[in-house]
Amino acid sequence: MERIFSIIAELVAKLFSKGTVPKPAIDETEAEVKAEHQKRYLWLLDNGHGVETSGKRSPRFEDGRQLLEYEFNRAIVKRIIDRLDEVGVANLNLVPGEHDVPLADRVALASTCDDKSLRKIYVSVHGNAATDLWSIASGVETYHYPGSQTGISLATVFQKHIVQQTGWKDRGIKDAKFYVLRKTTMPAILTENGFFSNKAQCEQMLSMEYRDKVAEAHVQAILEIEKDGIQ
Repeated sequence: MERIFSIIAELVAKLFSKGTVPKPAIDETEAEVKAEHQKRYLWLLDNGHGVETSGKRSPRFEDGRQLLEYEFNRAIVKRIIDRLDEVGVANLNLVPGEHDVPLADRVALASTCDDKSLRKIYVSVHGNAATDLWSIASGVETYHYPGSQTGISLATVFQKHIVQQTGWKDRGIKDAKFYVLRKTTMPAILTENGFFSNKAQCEQMLSMEYRDKVAEAHVQAILEIEKDGIQ
């Protein structure tokens, strides 16, 4: 019996050494991801507030846990950048560290960074809050500048994917004159990815799983726009 096992082992070794054992097929989705992407836009990613920004944090849970918005925003943007780099989508992190960068400086950097072959799009990523205490407000929403048809188109795509990925209440797209929507010279949107003032939603926002979903929603929105353009 030992002799039989020995012979089988030798045959298997020869098959592998001669390359006659077929390699597993590459998953089509993986192949797509690894394929060279034809860059269409430069995505300017703004991860919002820094560590010095006052407030911008959830109430504390009974066990002492607390969501800090700057950390949540950065966790999302890092995931987005990692995925975009995988597929070859051009991007720039406007606030790469954990410290505050003034709004004017972010907008100035967005305006001065130059790639004449690519149109720029500005995406600001945030968590939301209704009050400083736990509240019932929940859901996700995406903002654009009032009257901007391009902004509306962008916000619609992002909101669709965020709702699909997270399953949270769809609060719709809304207009606002936030600084980064008002002062940018390129199409811009701002996503609000859950209320950290809502206890149930905050619990999820603290989890890696939810952050992965939010990041993937942004990536899928970006890939859709890269493919179809801004409608």
